[in-house]
Amino acid sequence: MSFSFLQLVRIQLTHKPVTTPLNAPNLKAAIADAIHKRYDNFNKDMVEEVQYDPDARLIVVDVKKPMGERKSDLTNMAYYMEKDVKMLPLFKNQDKFEPTVGSQKLEMENILVYYVDEKAPTFTTDRASGVFLTLRHSHSHWYLLPAASQSFRSATEKNKSETKELKTY
Repeated sequence: MSFSFLQLVRIQLTHKPVTTPLNAPNLKAAIADAIHKRYDNFNKDMVEEVQYDPDARLIVVDVKKPMGERKSDLTNMAYYMEKDVKMLPLFKNQDKFEPTVGSQKLEMENILVYYVDEKAPTFTTDRASGVFLTLRHSHSHWYLLPAASQSFRSATEKNKSETKELKTY
């Protein structure tokens, strides 16, 4: 399975407790700036959406590459960020990934990276029948391919209705 043409990476971060509440509307700019500085001038505009749940200290970041853009490698950026958060930096500069929100540095304690392929795989009935969902866990990476079965869609819709809504910034 190749992930060289991915258009979207979803990063789920959990930050350590903070002494004062975060200025959540500034969170998107802080995350984009930290990614830009830490990962070789990565384009800030690719940080498409940031959702935040202060009670869970959970930040969900969608980094999306524009169609036709071939310079940026979302997979590598997410891989290096994961290593930084898990205290295994691969750079000579051993700094952590710590966005600054206002005057407060935001130290991360956990990360999950989801590599999302927006283009659904194609199946032919003469080769594959019955297997439409592939979910593979490797370290903290989850790879998910869309399902085509009605029962999976029904279960997915049910789960969506039970999922807590995060605030988007």
